[in-house]
Amino acid sequence: MKIGISIANKVGRMEIAELIPTLASIGFETIQYELDDWKHNAGSTIQQLLQLEEIKVAKGLCKEHNISVCQTHPPIFHVIDKYEENNKQKDIQERCFEATAFLGAEWAVIHPQWPASGVDENNIDDVIKYNREYLSSVCEKAAQYGVSIAFENIKRYTEHNDWEIQRYGWKAEHLVDAVDNCGEKNVGVCIDTGHCMIAGIDPVTTISELGSRIKCVHIHDSDGSSDQHMLPYMATIDWPGVIRALQVSNYQGEFVLECHKAVRSMPTVELATQTYQLAYDIAKSMVAEYFGD
Repeated sequence: MKIGISIANKVGRMEIAELIPTLASIGFETIQYELDDWKHNAGSTIQQLLQLEEIKVAKGLCKEHNISVCQTHPPIFHVIDKYEENNKQKDIQERCFEATAFLGAEWAVIHPQWPASGVDENNIDDVIKYNREYLSSVCEKAAQYGVSIAFENIKRYTEHNDWEIQRYGWKAEHLVDAVDNCGEKNVGVCIDTGHCMIAGIDPVTTISELGSRIKCVHIHDSDGSSDQHMLPYMATIDWPGVIRALQVSNYQGEFVLECHKAVRSMPTVELATQTYQLAYDIAKSMVAEYFGD
């Protein structure tokens, strides 16, 4: 099992030209490439975006340093009834699938969607139907580029002024319904351990409920108070339980850390590098102990 980490153009005071060689020298074998900045570039051609995001440079560095790209994370568009944003989303998502294929990654990780007013008993059936159809259309478009879609679990609430809006996609049953009923084969689930904690649910139980649908992981720790993206064992997740649940689910993907906040907080390149090293050492210990790699 390859150990990976999520990166963007600049994380932890290192530009991509320095970051990828550093990660490779530490021992990382694969990465998740963040494409969230692309949400501001609707209508751009793939050639323009490749130049903008330095994807060509990243691909060359990955090849030079024998590090793969296992998955990407296209921009996040959550709200069903923001029609202008959704139209922009379709264009950007297709460019992201094209970039995912260009990088040689199999999976693109996306989020479920919900109404701006939130999910309640009055609209839940419509939201379920919408997400089935949304996931189906996204998978069809991704398949044109040989890319598969991983639907990610998300946190339960969105804060809005003085009240909280309940989202869709925070429970395993939401993802199971969408994946099992979208009618496509190039689909699975990305389990985000920190998002489970923010939703107030047990990651171990959630993994067990999702089972073999899990194709990608976002591994990071949290005490449930916020989306902290901490290194494993720095908060309250039951990591031995998580790994055992992944084993039982016969997880065959990569072990990808999504702990960028831990790195971004470092004041120097040297400390950022040491944090990456610690992240790798922790992940290697977890993989070796529980997966035998």
